[in-house]
Amino acid sequence: MDFNEDDDGLNYDKDTPMVGFFEMFKFSTFKIKIYLVLGIISAILAGIAMPLFVIFIEELYNSFDPDTSVKTTYDNCFKILLYLIYIGIGLWFVSYLYLAFFGMVSEYTGMIYRVKYLESVLKQDISWFENNDPQSLASKISKEASAIQIATGEKAANIFFAFTMLIAGAVVSFTMGWKFAFVTVALFPLLFLVLYFMILVLQMGFKKQEQAFKASSTLAEQALNSIKVVQAYGQEEKEDERFCEPLEEARKSGIKYHYISSLAYGMNNGIFMLIFALALFFGALFVTEGIKNDIRDRDYTPGDIIAVFFGMMFAAFSLSLAGPNFKSVTKGRQAAYAALQTIERVPNIIIDDEAAKRIDNIRGEIKFENVKFKYKTRKINALDGVTINFEQGKITALVGPSGSGKSTIVQLMERFYDPDEGSVLVDGEDLRNINLRDFRSKVGYVGQEPVLFNQTIRENLYYGNPEATEDDMLEACKKANAAKIIERLPEGLDTIVGAQGGQLSGGERQRIALARAFIKDPKILILDEATSALDRKNEQEVQEAIDNLKNGDLNITTIVIAHRLSTIRYSDKIVVLKEGKVVEEGNHKELLKNYKGGVYSTLVAKQEKLDDDQGEGDGNSDESADHKKRVHKTSTMRKNTSFNEEIKSKKEEADALDEDIKKEKDELIAQIKKKGYFKRLLEYNKPYWLIIVGLISSGIQGMTMPVFAVFYVKILFAMFEEDLELIAWYCFGMACNCFLSCTATYFQKLSFGILSENMTKSIRRDLYKAILKKHAGWFDLPENNIGVLTSTLTSDVYALNGASTEGLSTVIETWIGLIGGLTMGLIFEWRIALSALCVIPFFICSAVIQVQLQTGFTESQEGSLKKANLLLSDAISNYKTVASFGHEYLLTDILRKNLQEPLRKGAIKSHLAGFVFGWSNFVQNVVMGLLFFLGAVYIRYDGADQENCFLAIFVLMFAAWGAGQAQQFGPSQGKAFKSAIRIFSIIDEPSEIDASENSSELVMADDKTFNGKIEFRNVWFRYPTRADSWILKDFSLTILPHEKIGLVGESGSGKSTIVQLILRFYEPHFGQILINGVDIKHYNLKSLRQQMGLVQQMPTLFNDSVLFNICYGENEQDVNRAIEASGISNAKGFISRLTDAKGDDNVAIEEHEEVDEDNVDVEDLKKGLKTGCGTNGGKLSGGQKQRVAIARAVIRQPNILLLDEATSALDEVSQGKVQEALEKIMEGRTSIVIAHRLTTIENCDRIVLLKNGKIYKQGKYNEIKDDL
Repeated sequence: MDFNEDDDGLNYDKDTPMVGFFEMFKFSTFKIKIYLVLGIISAILAGIAMPLFVIFIEELYNSFDPDTSVKTTYDNCFKILLYLIYIGIGLWFVSYLYLAFFGMVSEYTGMIYRVKYLESVLKQDISWFENNDPQSLASKISKEASAIQIATGEKAANIFFAFTMLIAGAVVSFTMGWKFAFVTVALFPLLFLVLYFMILVLQMGFKKQEQAFKASSTLAEQALNSIKVVQAYGQEEKEDERFCEPLEEARKSGIKYHYISSLAYGMNNGIFMLIFALALFFGALFVTEGIKNDIRDRDYTPGDIIAVFFGMMFAAFSLSLAGPNFKSVTKGRQAAYAALQTIERVPNIIIDDEAAKRIDNIRGEIKFENVKFKYKTRKINALDGVTINFEQGKITALVGPSGSGKSTIVQLMERFYDPDEGSVLVDGEDLRNINLRDFRSKVGYVGQEPVLFNQTIRENLYYGNPEATEDDMLEACKKANAAKIIERLPEGLDTIVGAQGGQLSGGERQRIALARAFIKDPKILILDEATSALDRKNEQEVQEAIDNLKNGDLNITTIVIAHRLSTIRYSDKIVVLKEGKVVEEGNHKELLKNYKGGVYSTLVAKQEKLDDDQGEGDGNSDESADHKKRVHKTSTMRKNTSFNEEIKSKKEEADALDEDIKKEKDELIAQIKKKGYFKRLLEYNKPYWLIIVGLISSGIQGMTMPVFAVFYVKILFAMFEEDLELIAWYCFGMACNCFLSCTATYFQKLSFGILSENMTKSIRRDLYKAILKKHAGWFDLPENNIGVLTSTLTSDVYALNGASTEGLSTVIETWIGLIGGLTMGLIFEWRIALSALCVIPFFICSAVIQVQLQTGFTESQEGSLKKANLLLSDAISNYKTVASFGHEYLLTDILRKNLQEPLRKGAIKSHLAGFVFGWSNFVQNVVMGLLFFLGAVYIRYDGADQENCFLAIFVLMFAAWGAGQAQQFGPSQGKAFKSAIRIFSIIDEPSEIDASENSSELVMADDKTFNGKIEFRNVWFRYPTRADSWILKDFSLTILPHEKIGLVGESGSGKSTIVQLILRFYEPHFGQILINGVDIKHYNLKSLRQQMGLVQQMPTLFNDSVLFNICYGENEQDVNRAIEASGISNAKGFISRLTDAKGDDNVAIEEHEEVDEDNVDVEDLKKGLKTGCGTNGGKLSGGQKQRVAIARAVIRQPNILLLDEATSALDEVSQGKVQEALEKIMEGRTSIVIAHRLTTIENCDRIVLLKNGKIYKQGKYNEIKDDL
């Protein structure tokens, strides 16, 4: 499969609007515009210089007329050699200039469009994003900027160069013999028809195959992003099958395409020889019939014929060069039009509106007056006549079920939207009249899912306050209870947090996000579930910090949205919303007193029961003290010094083990390098008989060019003799050679095309299967991140694909052509042949470079742009958070900084490309002149035969030219070698944990005998990427069969690690984990995981139906069982109201009114089950996704239930119902519950409090509640 810049995902057609060519440079500086002018002038001069050597061909060829004296031949050849050197030097210089200047112009243009584009996108109002999917915007920016960059670089330069060469070539031809020039013009439509057919075939061919490959890539990316869910539910084989289905479709469509494309390639190779044969035959008629050349006032000579023909060949070559470049420039102009629509768009809500009122400070009083608002994508009002007063310096909480309007109020308060009716007042001033950047600089915002960029903690804090000092940052971290995080990290504030903050735990990310809000010194603080990811201890500390913000001089107006009522109980005012209206208002006590049986009192009923229990416990101090005595402390008390020594010893042992694993991997890679990849690839190239056909065809094709040269010279010298009959026979022979070339190319391309399709499928299948087998720790390593792996599955496989038998075919074609040409040259004139050995390699290189001109010199900068593209993706995906900063210019500055290195590298490559291209032009001129001069020397001084000299020169030159042409289809061996190492190291590297292992020695986990007893014995564990930090230290814990265990502790204390070790995502470094008394290493892992059900804090859903997601771990999709599971997880209500809102992939289904879960229409429910969940479950709200994930675990009827913050995303009503359901399904099962909400774990048989990787305390809830 052929990937190039056309495979860019930009689906423009001829009717797509475009800008003028020079309009693409509207953001260019004066310096860049000067570069552009100099580049255009240089390209024009290069285009004029290219055909100039044709002027000397006529005299050069005529000098070898047998009737010409040897001295005249020698003198003419020496003179022409000097002329060609002069032209070559001039051409070298101007060729270098035009590629260098245009290269620098394009690099700058691509950079400035990326910056301008991001700058504009981040200034757009939020409603604009409803019609512009943020998930695809970063990719769109990158693709459009790349298309503009390509269009303003060498592609544009080549058009100026080509059209000048077209005019110059035609002028040279017509001024040297206009009559024959008209004859050659009549032949070229045949060439253009073949070229058009080839372009049409290449454009048409891979579209269906690309769709299939994209489908498989999407499935792979989705599965790899959810690898822990895939492995936990034992769906590696199913994912492999899903991945292979589109691969087989791609293979079949690819093979069908190769039957047509091979014909196009064959015709493309053959048509050149055919036109040559026809031109020479008609030229012979001009010579033999004595047709007068009016320009020279004599009859046409063989030199005239060749010169005119070569001049027209230059003109034709210029058109073939301009064609694909025109397409790229047109696409760039269309991309510029699309980009400018965004860049020049004036948003409805302008962040820097000059007419708006500038403010230095605000008091922070906010008032909503009869506000109505409806999202464009929804049918009902999100807010319906809302009036709320958020008092200065007070804490106001917003409470209500999902979809009641809480988050909408926040979005209007941030002025992400303007109300349809009513107004939002800040200190009595309509928010629409206030400068938005000034206002947002006074507002701190922290959302439920904290957004951190893949930068240092320091850089993330700068988004809150670009002028913050390190002391300001440390103080903000202290307020957010994040100071310990900074102290623990070796790099402190300069620690890179990873993609999406992935190097930090959920609670740590949340606290850094809180610190970023605090550092703004805000007058208004908005907390949208801001403490949801914190454990109780940290939540209390952060809540205390939030409560203290209103004290002293700060006097901050705080708006809190929370599902945990403990978070808002002490708010100054609580506003209860339902269906977009305010239904209750007051403080906690007032709401319970004035709205008995209301929405709020219903929400707090269960919480009050817990509070009463706590009150009773607190009131009985003796009983409490007695309980404390009974607390079971399992950690053996040691002196700190001895335990620290043990930690140090274990670290040294673990480091040694890790080093051994690294050495094994290095040895594996060394073995792969040593063995090479060619023999390994042969195993994938089947059927083998196609290899033989392809190689024989390659050898035949290699010899066609030297044979063609023989006919060419024979025809030329027959012209000198004016023997028309002999010329006709030679022309017929040339035509037969043309047919042979066409046939050989067809079978060569067809054979290797079929082999490549078979190989692509097989390697991708084996590679993907090997990836799915890897253990979770393997994916934690930076070199195995999902982006790298999906790239390996596509681009690395493609690079390797062409380097096997197809690479061998190129080698065979090249070397047979060269050896055949050299042998023939030695036979015709051995002195010329030996002399040519010194210069022919240069000619081959120049031929390769000339071919490269048609496809492009400057390599893709995707590798260098990776960092910039990641920033684009992060910034746009989290556009609301960026907008809330009010400092989006920081991101554009960082993007500009990240683009400086690609800009510098691109400029260097441009200079290098210009130098090399100029050198190739110089070589082609000089080598030809030098060989003819050497021929003249041997004729004059050694009595060499003129015709034999000509034959030796041309068989070698055409063989070299053919070798250069062959390289355009040859793969990059260096790139292939790197890809081979990467691919085969993944395939060959054994997984530390392999769920597919099916040895008879492994124990099968059987439903009948499996009781669910779990034992941790002296377990030590650290994550692969955090070698300096032990998560579990000498950890021991026994969980009895059917026991319900609650795990609590600070973020990073090891709670989720315990769950992941039970699932055997990782292996402990030391110690044992036993289930049913058997070491989990001795279980058949797939059967073991079948006994477990997992629900994670961040639910992972696939872009498929709800039914598919619920039944993901099952062998079949059973609707009745799915309905039963959805009922248990409290999901039947919202599923029954799901509709497949096409194109609305990021809008959650609204849940204004409650639904009786027991009286749901079955048909509506079945229809809802068939509805797609969207990308990453984007059509569902967080709570809805969580309930589907719970149903997925429930349907398995697991013996061990693992709930990692399973109810964290639910509101209080849903949480209560789901908790009740979970209580039922936990009966009779071993259950491990991780939770920050105490209501989730209060009924557990035992609660284990973790601290620093060890058990701090354990016991029943009442026994240890004071420590929670």
